[in-house]
Amino acid sequence: MLSSSCLPAVCKPVCPFCCCSEVVRAALEHSPGHEPVLRHGGLRVITACIPPTAGLSHFFEAETEYPIPAMQLALGQKQDGLERCVAALARVERTDFLSPMCIGEVAHVSAEITYTSKHSVEVQVNVMSENILTGAKKLTNKATLWYVPLSLKNVDKVLEVPPVVYSRQEQEEEGRKRYEAQKLERMGTKWRNGDVVQPVLNPEPNTVSYSQSSLIHLVGPSDCTLHGFVHGGVTMKLMDEVAGIVAARHCKTNIVTASVDAINFHDKIRKGCVITISGRMTFTSNKSMEIEVLVDADPVVGSSQKRYRAASAFFTYVSLSQEGRPLPVPQLVPETEDEKKRFEEGKGRYLQMKAKRQGQAEPQP
Repeated sequence: MLSSSCLPAVCKPVCPFCCCSEVVRAALEHSPGHEPVLRHGGLRVITACIPPTAGLSHFFEAETEYPIPAMQLALGQKQDGLERCVAALARVERTDFLSPMCIGEVAHVSAEITYTSKHSVEVQVNVMSENILTGAKKLTNKATLWYVPLSLKNVDKVLEVPPVVYSRQEQEEEGRKRYEAQKLERMGTKWRNGDVVQPVLNPEPNTVSYSQSSLIHLVGPSDCTLHGFVHGGVTMKLMDEVAGIVAARHCKTNIVTASVDAINFHDKIRKGCVITISGRMTFTSNKSMEIEVLVDADPVVGSSQKRYRAASAFFTYVSLSQEGRPLPVPQLVPETEDEKKRFEEGKGRYLQMKAKRQGQAEPQP
């Protein structure tokens, strides 16, 4: 069967220098001292303490693994002639941050494979926070991640995924529908890949140009897997930082991430690349802001490859008072035709998600 209850992990010492997003990345992409492989089958649990600072991802794991008899094959382990591989993050579905996680709380991250296509793996992730003083636990966020297996001999070669035996036929059908839906959405983002965020001199307040921001980062060894490619979690963290700067510049208040729309990783980023993470405001409602973030990679050394679009996503932020209560957001003033078009597209996404939330909140007859 594919689902397992999240049994308590056996606690081991944890380092106080890790943050929730990096725990998720570590749980799925690498283990200290091991190849960065994605296990195929079973439930994986990581426990770590949330520190007053973020940035380091070295920690000791608290891990419990429950093997599933029907899923003995594992990505990254050569069995029955299968080629060893590394799991590359291809897409993160929409993620809603349901509850904040405070400094000093313990994060429990569980992940399990829920569907496999011929060349991809769907992984469901749950993040729980625990107050170690009161023992209270709460669900902070859930996410769905898609990985593709790349050959360790040739990282440009996508390998086939060993098939999964499902306990119920409905599980496979539901998984196939999710796979087809994300595939269509992913293809729909490619037409935007030529967009570039250009700086504007002396922009007016509340315009797109006023708050747009960019960050330039040289990809170093600490950002990468053992095979020299950037961890997906590193890219996500940089994207969130830029989106936060855009939101803060626009509203001049405290801000917090409310949700992240699907993050699409269009191409791999190699060690030594210079990446430019650009963010711009696309839409504002009364109390939320949508920010588009684009990641471009420039392999400046030892490569003839030109600058390319590596990742893209939409982040939603809310403005908060000093007491942590939602505040009205200054309304965005789109100036150009492209900005007006992006505003209407953002409004459509906002209304669609609002209708979906209202539908889920209505009591069932």
